[in-house]
Formats: sequence, C-alpha cells, structure tokens
Amino acid sequence: LGHRNWFQYYVIVETKAAPGYLLDSATFTNTDGVLEKYTGTGTANPAWVLTVPGDGVTNTNQVVNVTNIRQARVDLSAEKTLTGQKPLAADQFTFQLLNDKFTVVQEKKNAADGTVTFDPITLSTPATYTYYIREKVPSEAAGGNRYQGMLYDGTLYKAEITVSMSSTGLNTQVKYFKQDAAGAWVEVSGTLAFANDYTPSPAQYAPKVEKIIQTAAGDAAKDPFTFTIERTDNGPADAVEMPALTSLTINGSGVGSFGNIAFKSEGTYTFRIREEVSTDLEGLGYTFDTQIWTLTVETQDHDGAIVVAKTEYTSDNGTASSEEQASFTNLYAPKETSYIPKVRKVLTGDKAPENSTFRFDLSLK
Repeated sequence: LGHRNWFQYYVIVETKAAPGYLLDSATFTNTDGVLEKYTGTGTANPAWVLTVPGDGVTNTNQVVNVTNIRQARVDLSAEKTLTGQKPLAADQFTFQLLNDKFTVVQEKKNAADGTVTFDPITLSTPATYTYYIREKVPSEAAGGNRYQGMLYDGTLYKAEITVSMSSTGLNTQVKYFKQDAAGAWVEVSGTLAFANDYTPSPAQYAPKVEKIIQTAAGDAAKDPFTFTIERTDNGPADAVEMPALTSLTINGSGVGSFGNIAFKSEGTYTFRIREEVSTDLEGLGYTFDTQIWTLTVETQDHDGAIVVAKTEYTSDNGTASSEEQASFTNLYAPKETSYIPKVRKVLTGDKAPENSTFRFDLSLK
C-alpha cells in the first residue's frame, strides 16, 4: 500500500459485476472511517482502501456501499435471402460489421434460415457511435457484376447508436440508414435485408439431322425435305428455351442443324425429331423414313455456367443411336408414267379441200 502501514488498512476489491453492469464504473460511499480509491498495483479491478478501526476510527461496523451502473448492450442483425436456382444454405455468405473508421470488427455467416447475428456490442460511455454493415462481396462481383452465376447485394447499411445516461444506467437508441444510388443516407426501418440471386449462364446446343437418299437410278434431285423437333420431357417450362424456328429443311442429301436450344438449368431433357412426309415427293418416287428419333441432353452446372455434359440420339425402333445426329434414309425410285402428246392443226388462207389429210411423225431423240 505504498507509504501506508499494511496492518492499518484493508483493501476492498470488486472482482466481478453482475451481468449487464459495468465493473470499472463502480462508485462507493462509506459510513465511517477513511475510504479512498486504491491506485496501487496488483489489481485492474475497482479497489478502495479502508482504515482498520482503532484510535482514529471507532466504528467497528463500517459499511461500504458500492454502486455499479448498467452497461449499454446493442444487438445488430441482418437477414439474407437467395432467389434463383439454388436454395439458401447455412454459412453460404459472409457479412461484415465495421466501425466508424471503416475497419472490420466482426465477420459472421448466415444461418440456414437466412438470419445473420453479430456478437453484442457493449458500450460504456454516453455518446453516438457509428457502425456499418455489408455483405462481403468477391472482387469479381463488384459493381453489380454476376460472378459464377451469383448476383450479390452490394447494399451498405449504417447503424447510429446513441448512448445516454439515466438513473438506472446507460440507455440506447439505434437508427438505421441505407445508402441510395446518389450516395446519400436514407433512414430505414425493419430488417436489414440482403438479397442475392443465383442464375447460371445458359448452355447452347443445336441438334443435328443427317439426310441420306438411296437410289439405284443415279443421283436424286436436290428436293427439299423437312424435319421438326419438339420437347417431350416434363421438366420446368422455363428451364429450356426452344429456337424460334423448330423446323429444318435439307435439300437432297446432307447434314443440317436446328437453331440453338438454350438450357438454363442442370437436368436431363428429351426431344422428338421426325421427318415430315410429303405426298408430292412420294409421287416422284420417294419412300420416306418414318422412324422417330429421341434426343436426350444432359446438362450440369459448373461454377455458375450450365454446360452440355452428354447428348444421345436414339431411334424409336432401338436399332440405331448416335452422339452426333439423327439420321433419316429415304429411298428414291423414279416411277414409270405415261403421256399422250397432242397436236392441233390450224389452216390459214383458202379453204382446204374436204377430206384433206395431214400426217405428223413422233420420234425419240
């Protein structure tokens, strides 16, 4: 006790404050004797020096009254939602609490239900305190860019905490503000909401058709053959976007492609491809391939991009399959036909004698 004789004094130390109260703000009064704040070494807690009763202090039942004030505690929280093609998962996103110097003081992740809870903030002095809350956004997603399919919420919130003293301790009032597009702070109420959206970039695939014409009478003419495609699976309607034109024309033998099909989600999708039968071409000697092909497309989500993982074309009779295209084979055999040439004779000038006969010859060149 410094200059004091150890046997003449007691040291009273407060070692623990009740929950919600400040330890280092304790004050004291006493009923008798000499009591003073202890500023020596050996303890960081509130301590007082009390004189031992003796010649100068006759009251042996001295009472020391210690008063602690209630501390200020503020709980800050936020809420996360996720739209698009993935459900929200626990610990999926990170959120930051920053002080008035814009230094990160806490980082927390969202719970499975989207709640984000920061550790309580304890304040001991009447004043106005400023904190900021934001989502930790990858640098690649800055400026509202979609990164690996994810569109992050770049909202910055400000919490102004006003701490004031009352007879029962420290009271708090919290106001929340949101920065608008012009950079101004606008007061908001309710939940501090952050909303992300996950939409992967779509894959494109153009189905192919091969047309084969078999003939024993030389090459067939470049006649037009028409093919159609339609979706047949029961997946979500918005998962696939068909091309504007779902028909394809190939002139003669060859390979052609439909327009691109856009796949917006991972999954397995099926399509039916068939050739349209033309009665006009049948009349010219064509026999059409009536088999129907099923195209199966499997897509996967790779880091925010839908990719075509597998394609398979299968004929309905099960005799043919391909990873490249659907094949249709038509037969061409020109049909025999008949034709009777006709001649019309016109006479000018004088009238021909009755029963005049005119003869015409037809020869093959």
